[in-house]
Amino acid sequence: MVSLAATRLTEPVFRPVPFLFAIRAVQDPQVLLRIAGLYAQREIVPEQICCRKSGDYLLIDLEVVLDDDRTARILLEKIRSLVQVERASLVGEG
Repeated sequence: MVSLAATRLTEPVFRPVPFLFAIRAVQDPQVLLRIAGLYAQREIVPEQICCRKSGDYLLIDLEVVLDDDRTARILLEKIRSLVQVERASLVGEG
């Protein structure tokens, strides 16, 4: 018989970590919604979104708290795959 205390020690412990996504996208009325939709699909609510115009581009900083860097990297690749996004990176990488 395995004790309950022993199984708890072997379970992975996830600690929420803040991630900051820095995104440069063309000015498109739908780009913010498309980016936010990627988080909504995973039921993630960003802590903060900051968007400003710079020439022909939108500069977007998005802060989110996640349990692991794998999820952050998956989201980063999905953001990069959007046609309107010219560049996206993780700042500070958790």
